[in-house]
Amino acid sequence: MAVKAHSVDRLSPDGYSRFFILCDVIQKIYQGKQRKLKILDVGGGSEYMHQQLAQTGIDYDLTVMDIISRPPRMKAMYIQGDATAMEFADNSFDLVISADVLEHVPEKRKQAFLDECLRVAGELCVIAAPFDTPGVNDAEIVVNEFNRKLFGTGQDWLEEHLAFGKPKRKMFTDTLEKQKIPYDEFGTQNLTTWLLNTQTNLIDAKLGLSAPRHTAVNRFYNENILSMNEFSGPTYRHFFIIYLSDTVKRFDTSRYLAAPTDYARMAQYNNMLMSLYADRIAALRRTEARFTKENYLLQEAHRGDERRIAELETVIVTQGRILSRLEPLLKVMRTPVVRKTRKLLGRKKG
Repeated sequence: MAVKAHSVDRLSPDGYSRFFILCDVIQKIYQGKQRKLKILDVGGGSEYMHQQLAQTGIDYDLTVMDIISRPPRMKAMYIQGDATAMEFADNSFDLVISADVLEHVPEKRKQAFLDECLRVAGELCVIAAPFDTPGVNDAEIVVNEFNRKLFGTGQDWLEEHLAFGKPKRKMFTDTLEKQKIPYDEFGTQNLTTWLLNTQTNLIDAKLGLSAPRHTAVNRFYNENILSMNEFSGPTYRHFFIIYLSDTVKRFDTSRYLAAPTDYARMAQYNNMLMSLYADRIAALRRTEARFTKENYLLQEAHRGDERRIAELETVIVTQGRILSRLEPLLKVMRTPVVRKTRKLLGRKKG
């Protein structure tokens, strides 16, 4: 029986925000368009983008391209291929999107990745990733070391980020300004929040937090994302909205950049996260207390047995000493009784 896919709103804030923002941008730019939108998702090897797009009300055809083989439950058209050398004609898609992929591309191929996305996009290109902006590398190192403390090894995707390097903002701005392509940019996922919920996920993997309550915490943030500190700097993720056609209207970035943080909701979210830890610690303490009590009762019940075992051990040692004294006599005797005795003692024939 196939495992049912989780709904996108159950994801951690870091996972949810990239899909929400991508689809929110698309909806605001293309709402009211009476045509089917051809979309290429570069590196989108999950079902979550399809889930989120389906909520926009926009008519679309989604093609997913990734270097890995087709993932299970993938409903969109899927093409396995190299994003740095796509086999699509120029302007093959109305819109090209990519979220959290470029940091997994080797440094020397990042420019080719950007160039290819721009080449096959006819109207709009939206690329999001953890860029090499202040604090991001340090935050990833901290989380990777936390993973090492918990599991004895680094986190595989973070190890790749650190090995390949994160994309440089300057590479984007230089490329776009040289080609005179208009763009908007903004940061998302406040670094403090990213650290908090990412480390919570690692603690969950190690200790097992309450799944229903953890899901409730995630949903609380996701449902109130525009009231959280999602867009307050420094941020973990950086978005570029790139306009390749004059027919596409600009996205109003003030929707995010001017969004006020509701600190009461943030406090509630943080309290919900801390309650997850507190409840798990309390459960572990109760388990420890129960084991301590059970161990004490077992020790008391078998204390008499331990004394009897000690007495039997003394008898066995004494018998062994007596039998060892008989060894010279046994060596010179060849009677059937002796042979049986030696067999019982596990001795070889002398």
